[in-house]
Amino acid sequence: MNGPALFYDKAAFRKAGLQPPATWKELRQAAAKPTGGRSYGLALSAVATEEGSWQYVPFLGSGGDLEQLDSAESVSALTYWTSLLHDGSA
Repeated sequence: MNGPALFYDKAAFRKAGLQPPATWKELRQAAAKPTGGRSYGLALSAVATEEGSWQYVPFLGSGGDLEQLDSAESVSALTYWTSLLHDGSA
């Protein structure tokens, strides 16, 4: 069973004028806003074990499938996740 949760810093959100995100698009926008210097808008577990891979599973929840990682939905979920790393939000 995997039950990750998204926590946020209420004071940082208030300071940045943000509300807790309700969609993946809002999460992406919220993660980008407080990012800068040594601060990141989103932290992801990236342990190089099976434990780390389970942190990715919630991102597949938008139609992706662990049994079909090459499906368009699974590729889209991975693209979303990695784009957070590439743009410095995570």
